[in-house]
Amino acid sequence: MSTSPIIEHVALTPDAYLSLDALADYSGISVRQIRNLIADPARPLPCYRIGRRVTVRRSDYDAWASAYRQVGTDIMGQIERLQRRRRRRRVTHAAP
Repeated sequence: MSTSPIIEHVALTPDAYLSLDALADYSGISVRQIRNLIADPARPLPCYRIGRRVTVRRSDYDAWASAYRQVGTDIMGQIERLQRRRRRRRVTHAAP
């Protein structure tokens, strides 16, 4: 009787299907947060459910995550938001 070899390492090709644990290692996001992203009603992370097992295709994750890419910091936007907040505080606290 022959036994099948145990595969310990799977090469990560662009279209590899990753378990949530493997995706957590790849992305640096916790498994709990990945589950929340899958359930997000506004922009869910695409996944495949086979029975109870949930997998995510690596290329699907990369495409989904690229929508959140940011370059640089919006310093002027942050300054304007802080100024608006300060103005609102002055208006509410100025009344006797």
